[in-house]
Amino acid sequence: MLYRIVHGTSATSLNLIREVATGPPEARLFTRDSLYETIIFKYPNFGGGRSRGGARGLVRVEDRPVETGIYVPNDPKQPMEGGAGIYLRRRSHQHFLKEFFGIDLARNTRSADPDLVKLMVMDDIPSLDPFLLKVRFDTLGIALPAGAVRITESEERETKALIRRRFLPILTKAFEPFGGATDAQIERIVASLWAPVASDSVMLMEAFGFEKAQAPDMLFAFQGVCYYKHIYDVAQGSLTFVDTWLGGPAEKPTDLARLPAADRGLYQMLHADVSERMAGYTKEMDDIFFTFETAITFFNRRHNPYPLVMFLQNIRRYFWRIGHVLTSLINALACVEDAYGQTAAVPDHVTARETLNRLRTILSDQAEMTAI
Repeated sequence: MLYRIVHGTSATSLNLIREVATGPPEARLFTRDSLYETIIFKYPNFGGGRSRGGARGLVRVEDRPVETGIYVPNDPKQPMEGGAGIYLRRRSHQHFLKEFFGIDLARNTRSADPDLVKLMVMDDIPSLDPFLLKVRFDTLGIALPAGAVRITESEERETKALIRRRFLPILTKAFEPFGGATDAQIERIVASLWAPVASDSVMLMEAFGFEKAQAPDMLFAFQGVCYYKHIYDVAQGSLTFVDTWLGGPAEKPTDLARLPAADRGLYQMLHADVSERMAGYTKEMDDIFFTFETAITFFNRRHNPYPLVMFLQNIRRYFWRIGHVLTSLINALACVEDAYGQTAAVPDHVTARETLNRLRTILSDQAEMTAI
């Protein structure tokens, strides 16, 4: 678990120790210096239920498979040497937040503490991707210093353009039963996707029959699913590298045959477990995005809104599940690339086993582990 926190990608870990060392003070996200000796991280919901796979297009997902924690190393310069894990939603950890950072979770103080407000926003997002953080803070009207979230203007602009292209045909079709919408109206609604919550964009959800109060969170979840779909499409080619490593160097380490039969069997069981997890996560992503694409196709081309309405009803759950699974897959890729960099040749069983154990942690699901 510690490896996942310290070496996770930006989707899983916000390394504030590194941020304070590389960024200007005026670009800080938080005001407390004490937070800049920590790593904010996402981890599986240890107490929750599993998602259950079904036939293609019928994946069932749980509400909140991801939680948020703050890792406080004993020595910020040596984070892998151990420290304390503080979990935001655990009542038993509230006094630690106050002791370490002076953060009080009492209801009457939450809105008055800007650092706590930002932590609560982060806690309500399934991953720590800079784009999603930036969009969420913007749509909630929370002002940030320039450069506080590490995303360039061009990256933000290009990603918004991708999501815009996904929304345009849905918007056009959604307003047809109401006599249609002018180009100017549609452009105004698209532009308001990135505005604070009280905006014209809520009209889209209302057009699908959802209540106005539901619209802001549903829209953000829809944006998040579109964003994750883009990330998954881009990453698919690279993710095959993990399968190649599992099916090649990791399957037959150089000295595997020399191990006692019992040790060899344990290694093979670990290898099979990790391979199964990797395949299961990939299939789950394929199934959810197939459901998503099918729903949009039925709506846009066959004039059948039912699949899209059903997807939207569960959009928040899908958003959270995708966030957990996809970031796990990307972290798995980073782990294998690191292992391959250490030994491009076929590794010995000790090196391969260490990487497989890390992969097993990275690909862990709900209710499989105990918290640090």
